[in-house]
Amino acid sequence: MADAELLHRHADKLFARGGGVPAPPEVLSSWPRPNYIDPQTHDWAGTIVVIVVLALSIAVFTARIWARLILAKNAGLDDLIISVAMLPLIGMSIAVVLGESSSPSLYGWRLP
Repeated sequence: MADAELLHRHADKLFARGGGVPAPPEVLSSWPRPNYIDPQTHDWAGTIVVIVVLALSIAVFTARIWARLILAKNAGLDDLIISVAMLPLIGMSIAVVLGESSSPSLYGWRLP
């Protein structure tokens, strides 16, 4: 455990952080304090877009697999790869919807 704490203390020196110019102190002081108790939330647009795109993806995937397996009786390696790729797609879509639509602490995703 001590090694992990040592690594965290020296992470900035060990791992180069890329990109950007740091903000000047007067800009940082003008930012509002973070509100972790009652944070501002976004509307449902992102969640709706994710759900619609997931539904379209599942519909196209189902039509393709049905056409390749039932009509053509000619499934190939590409169909297997697409089938495997659908699992992370569905998982990430669920994670995004849960992350956007609920309290961050509800599913264990706490803000620092």
